Amino acid sequence: MVRRLLKLFCVAVAGLLVVAATVPWWLGAVLGFVGPRWLGLDFADYQRVGYSRFALTEVVVSQPEVTVQVDRIELDTPLLWLFERATGGTPGPVAAGAWSVAVAESAGEPTWESDFGWMKLEAMLSQVVTTLQDWVPVARAESGQVSWAGGRLVVGAARW
Repeated sequence: MVRRLLKLFCVAVAGLLVVAATVPWWLGAVLGFVGPRWLGLDFADYQRVGYSRFALTEVVVSQPEVTVQVDRIELDTPLLWLFERATGGTPGPVAAGAWSVAVAESAGEPTWESDFGWMKLEAMLSQVVTTLQDWVPVARAESGQVSWAGGRLVVGAARW
């Protein structure tokens, strides 16, 4: 009985190692299946960039209030990224091509009693930056824009 359990354990570990070692070859298919259903992610093409990185082209992430589009994005494979995070290393840079963010019009109009203004915006952006810096320590992006019902903000190329 112990031998059989040990053999089963060894087979399971070997299977997990094979799955982990072959991530770059099957990741695109999994993203194509999981992305639209659970993440709102759609893309035109998946490309391996060496063994440790991958790129997606014509990326669209759709959420109820926001739609993000990126011409091309390149980043580490998930297992490498997790390994770097777990060991205290720095994951490779996230490189994004031209991008746009479209914020949908909100259901209601703000009232004078609403808590809006520069200080509120600065606090929200600071929270976003703190979270992003933890998850994506190094990034670079080409120019892009954020648009909403009343306007648009155009941003030049950026490095994080």
